[in-house]
Amino acid sequence: MSQNISKPINIFNMDFIPYLGKPTIILSSEVDDPNPLKLKIEKKIGHSVNIIIDDSTFKGGETTNNLRELFSSYNFKIFNLLLSYEFINDYNLLKEFFSSIA
Repeated sequence: MSQNISKPINIFNMDFIPYLGKPTIILSSEVDDPNPLKLKIEKKIGHSVNIIIDDSTFKGGETTNNLRELFSSYNFKIFNLLLSYEFINDYNLLKEFFSSIA
């Protein structure tokens, strides 16, 4: 099935972290450069959020490894994504965020 997909698909290993005072996105990827995704987010909602590219603390992990095994095709890109709780309380911002990464 995945061999029939011509355009790469992003898979997000998503979790929430406690309030940080301002809506914050922490993004990492083991194989792919997360900066193009960061630029898409900044273009849409960058004025109202903090965006952190993390290459150490939130990179990898057992869930990411399991996802990599499940979706081993080159057509899938796996990103670890953490959103602060501020997103839970602001439905419009959460909706804009998901729209920006679509």
